[in-house]
Amino acid sequence: MTGYAEVRVLAPVPLFAIWKPGGVWEGLHKLPPLERDGGLEVRRPRWGYMPGAGVLHSILLFLQMIGPLRRLRREFDFDLIDAHFAHPEGIAAAFLSHWMRRPFTITIRGCEVDHAKPLLRRCAMRWAMKRAVRVIAVSARLSRFAISLGADPSRTITVPNGVDTAVFYPQDREECRRRHALPPGRKFILSAAVWMPLKGQLSMVRALRRLIGLGYAVDLVLAGNQHQFPGYADLVLAEIAASGLQAHVHCLGHIAPELLAELMSAADVFCLASNREGWPNVVHEAQACGLPSVSTDVGGIPDMIPDPSYGIIVPIDDQTALEGALARALDTAWDREAIVRWGRARSWDQVGQEVVREMKTALDEVAAPAERGGR
Repeated sequence: MTGYAEVRVLAPVPLFAIWKPGGVWEGLHKLPPLERDGGLEVRRPRWGYMPGAGVLHSILLFLQMIGPLRRLRREFDFDLIDAHFAHPEGIAAAFLSHWMRRPFTITIRGCEVDHAKPLLRRCAMRWAMKRAVRVIAVSARLSRFAISLGADPSRTITVPNGVDTAVFYPQDREECRRRHALPPGRKFILSAAVWMPLKGQLSMVRALRRLIGLGYAVDLVLAGNQHQFPGYADLVLAEIAASGLQAHVHCLGHIAPELLAELMSAADVFCLASNREGWPNVVHEAQACGLPSVSTDVGGIPDMIPDPSYGIIVPIDDQTALEGALARALDTAWDREAIVRWGRARSWDQVGQEVVREMKTALDEVAAPAERGGR
């Protein structure tokens, strides 16, 4: 039971590693089928993911979720199905909604832009979005995308993500640097993301080489799992070695949120060099710690950095612009207290309230015609 609604989570786990060891879903099939996260019950039914099935993934997911959803409904007679991501989950939810005679919502988070490129998949996403009682987007840009795809503008809303202010808050910079053994007398650029091509670690290493060549005393701290895309990680490590940057790039691997918050307090600039995002929480978390960002113009970044006093936005895949922005950011005397106020202004509690309010309104809208018909 949450503070605003009774919730159960059905999180289907694909047996992906059978076909693609080392992929982004490696190890998920080892997660327990039933778990409690605080007061929230999470069920993880397995489903037979078929690589290359395209839009058929949605049909497969729908067919394999009928049983788990029926079993859940026997003990929890839910009012609404909320699907996160339009493909395959949102399309499957549209079928499940019809089967279970319950309305559904779709929350889109960014990958839908790429998923909508193939014609059949785009048509299926359009079909599902038109039938959803709400399409919830994490950024204004994604809301416009959903409407362009066919979502009803009157039922499409923007609810940006929040930040865990109990974890991400400003801490003493020098103490955090000592705690993480960061070399004294240097500035630090921080990045936190899984090592994969769309996250841009290679671009950041090349930018560091350029900055050091210009005379900046700066290091790069790369946090994030290096093992999900080993081929890409090898490229990044080879670039570091070829550039002679081994002493200036600190590869930390996956770290806990509490440690990441300390690094955000220790660093001088956060860098997001992605070529695709929805609402990158990590930028929001950096801001809550008072850390300015240099970020590519992806997803909700214009909403997150609406003013140059919070950071610098650069075009996607523009190496020169990235290098110039990082140099300007290192030279700027940022008002970190102002960044903290902006970053901590929106909590996950607010997000929960807004989402539940919209869901309740949607349910009232669905119920009203039925009540009139009954009379």
